[in-house]
Amino acid sequence: MSQTKKMTTNIKPKRRLFIIGNGFDLYHLNGSKPDTSYNSFAAHIKANKKELFELICQSFPLSCDTTDRIWGEFESALANFDHEYVFEECNGYLDDSDPHRMGEASWEAQRHIEKISKGLAEALNEFIKDEVKFPILKDNIKLPLPQNEDDLYLSFNYTNTLERYYQILASQICYIHGKAGENSALQIGHSVKPHSATSARPILETAPENLTDGKRELWDEYMNDKFSQSTEWVYDEIDMYWALSFKNAKTNIKNNINFFDKAREIANVSILGHSLSGVDLPYLEEIRKRASKDAIWRVSYFSENDREKHRLTLNELGVHEEFIVQAPLGAILTST
Repeated sequence: MSQTKKMTTNIKPKRRLFIIGNGFDLYHLNGSKPDTSYNSFAAHIKANKKELFELICQSFPLSCDTTDRIWGEFESALANFDHEYVFEECNGYLDDSDPHRMGEASWEAQRHIEKISKGLAEALNEFIKDEVKFPILKDNIKLPLPQNEDDLYLSFNYTNTLERYYQILASQICYIHGKAGENSALQIGHSVKPHSATSARPILETAPENLTDGKRELWDEYMNDKFSQSTEWVYDEIDMYWALSFKNAKTNIKNNINFFDKAREIANVSILGHSLSGVDLPYLEEIRKRASKDAIWRVSYFSENDREKHRLTLNELGVHEEFIVQAPLGAILTST
C-alpha cells in the first residue's frame, strides 16, 4: 500500500501597496480631540502663535473661525497667496534715501515669508508631537490590515499610526512628506511650480508707441523716478514664498525612487483615508505607471460625494472601472 506524500511550499503572498491619508488617522483617533485635522491645527496656531495665525488668515482665503470647513482645504488655500498684507506690513520700512536702511523692508518681508513657510512646518511638528494624543485602540476599531513584511506603505501623514497600532516596520513605510518627531523638516505647502507662480511685482508700464527722442527721454526719467530699490527687494523676498512652500513631488519621488520602484507590477493597491487631492496626484500617477495594468485599486470614502470624486480621479489616472473597489474605511479591506 503506497502513501501519497504531502507537498508543502513556502509561497510568499504577493506584495501589496497601502496608501495612507489623514482619514486613516482620524479613524483611529475615533473622535479624540484635538485630532489631526487642519481645523485642530488651526486652533492650535490661533491659541499659541497669534502672529502666524493673523498672517495666514490675512494672506490666504481662510477664515479666522477655526471651525470653518474651509480649513479642510488648507493646502489648496496655500496655492492662493495674496501678498498685499505682507507688503503693507513692510511698507513703513521702505526707505531709499538712507543706504543703511534700504534693506530693512526686505528683511521684514523675509521674516514674514519664513514665518509662513518654515514657521508652519515647525508649528505642525509641535502640534502633532505635543498636542495630538492617540487613544488605546479598541478591538472593534482595528482594521484587518495584513501583516506581511513585503508589503509597502506610502504615508502622507506625519504620524506613526502604522507603527503604533499595527507594528508595521519603519523600513516598509515611506513618509513622503516627513514624520513628526524626526530630525527632518515636515513638508506642508502648495503644488504651484515656482516658475509659473504670479509675481508680487506689478507689471511695468509700457512706453507709448512712436515717441520722439525728447518724449522718450522724458518717459525714461518718469520711470526712473518711480523706481525704488528697497521696494524691488521686498518683491524679491515675497516671491520667495512660492519656492519655500513648494511641495516638490518630482524631487520627493526622486529621493524615494527605491521605494517607488518596489511597486513595479504590484497587483493590489489600497488607498486608506486619502482625499486624492490635487497636490498629491503626482505620486498616484507614479504608482499607476508602475502598477500592473490589471491591478485592483481599493479606495475608501467618507461620503457619497467623496466616492464619486475618487472614482473620477482614478479614471483620469487611467484606472478602469472594473479594477476599482470602493467602500467606507472600516470595510474597504474586506470588500470584494
